[in-house]
Amino acid sequence: MTERLLIWVLLGTLIAGCFTVLQPFIAAIAWAAILTFTTWPIYCWLRARLRLPRAAAALVMVCRTRPISGA
Repeated sequence: MTERLLIWVLLGTLIAGCFTVLQPFIAAIAWAAILTFTTWPIYCWLRARLRLPRAAAALVMVCRTRPISGA
């Protein structure tokens, strides 16, 4: 019983530590997930329509969206 409680306490501490480390990056991770989700159909269309390999389609996506993002 004591070992099980200790394991749960250590697991909770580990999760809290991971959250503390990742907290400054949560907004960036959320934006990355949103952009990936919204541009995935365009990426698949480029690969199918133009018959591009994965890396070439990704390069086209990056070159195409970079002027939009202002980076």
